[in-house]
Amino acid sequence: MEVVEDIVAAKWMKLIVNAGELVPSAILGLPLYEASRVPGMRDFMLRASVEALGAAESLGVRPTPIFGQPIPDTADMRDYVQTLTDMVVETFALPHSKTTVLQDWGKGRRSEVEEINGLVVDTLTSAGKAAPANLITSELAHRIESGLLTPGVSNAKVLLDRGRD
Repeated sequence: MEVVEDIVAAKWMKLIVNAGELVPSAILGLPLYEASRVPGMRDFMLRASVEALGAAESLGVRPTPIFGQPIPDTADMRDYVQTLTDMVVETFALPHSKTTVLQDWGKGRRSEVEEINGLVVDTLTSAGKAAPANLITSELAHRIESGLLTPGVSNAKVLLDRGRD
């Protein structure tokens, strides 16, 4: 059973990072590195990832090391999530690299927003908690996928305004 728990924890750790980066940067129509440089977006990305951590914790999933980063001995995991988020942006993302979501949209395909940000919203809603950053991310992604909205930096204002606690 421990192996299954480890696999579930590893998948949630990946989701925690992805929730803040894949879809939010695609909504801006920018590579992840560029999107993280838009004023206010790095904090928004962190909020979305912290909400995803809360969703995992509400299911009893315990954090597990990822990217070689040990789990800190602290009750506040926000710094750990910040470290993971920064690692992806600064270490793994090339300045021109588009996320899979932006690539999907460029090819007219549906993204995995429901399996990432939508899952965070559903999980936290079931636990009686809010997920404003993931909710607005999901809403804007659905509007893009239905053709009602175009990815672009102008979408940052809506993300930032509506994605607050």
